[in-house]
Amino acid sequence: MVRGTSARRLGGLLLALTIGSCAEPAPAPRERDPARSSSSPSDGGGYAFVVAGHTYGDPSGSKEARLHPPFLAALEELAALPRMAFLVLTGDVVRYPRTSYWNLVDEELAERWGLPFHVAVGGHDIGYAPRSEPHPERLDLAAWEARYGPTYGAFHHGGDCFVRLDANRERWSITGEQLAMLDRELAACAEARNVFVFVHQVIWLDLDDPERTLRPNSFGGWSPDINFASEVEPRLRALGRPVYLFAGDLGATAESEPLWYRRDGDLHLIGSGMGSGEGDHVIVVDVSAEGRVELNVRALGAGFTGRLEDHPANRR
Repeated sequence: MVRGTSARRLGGLLLALTIGSCAEPAPAPRERDPARSSSSPSDGGGYAFVVAGHTYGDPSGSKEARLHPPFLAALEELAALPRMAFLVLTGDVVRYPRTSYWNLVDEELAERWGLPFHVAVGGHDIGYAPRSEPHPERLDLAAWEARYGPTYGAFHHGGDCFVRLDANRERWSITGEQLAMLDRELAACAEARNVFVFVHQVIWLDLDDPERTLRPNSFGGWSPDINFASEVEPRLRALGRPVYLFAGDLGATAESEPLWYRRDGDLHLIGSGMGSGEGDHVIVVDVSAEGRVELNVRALGAGFTGRLEDHPANRR
């Protein structure tokens, strides 16, 4: 895989020409994030990927349809890291669920990133009726899935399993066909070295916990009957192997801490995001050829860069 800056820009330009500009209609469907796909490292020597949450950035800032500027500025350097394979966006990628906003995201990622990306959708990303305001460019669920595929699903890479969840559908719970999908995919992960799960909302949040320290960007759509503890967590723990659950709705404002981490046995809970300018970051996940996982915080500007387990956000 060619990783040179000029090669990525040329590849990005060619892709951008195929998907059109912001003023044009939505591009044809692309199999960028299918419900299930498989791939493997190119050199057999492990791989890396980036996790980034709330990438539209500051809710009080510019209403332009752009990725958060510090994140956008870092993309080429991130893509050039050794063994980099793909990017996972953990929701609220855009400020408004509009075709022009997503067109620009596609163009910016093609130009600056140039590698595959996957999305765990947030509440800003899709115009879920009737919660979203009517707009001529509103990208509803059917239109979003026509572009990117189902909002939940799984893929495999390098002997590991990756699952995307959509907690917007049932007030932060995973139910029905989505829960059945989770069962199927976790069964297929029986021999995996690691399992990585991505969702936008902090679905493990328990407001009745007197020791709760986690405050997300938003409680929009939250229900006191979230089924994470009763349905999702037992399934993850039953795997008997390392599971890393990433949520992306943190860090947009000073009231929401940008990073939160807790390990409980094989289950790693990671809340992450950006936008406030204080602690903006991405998570770089390095997976060795033997399957060892290292979680690294990479600051977008001033701030902590280093192993997640050494970050003050680690709730040991």
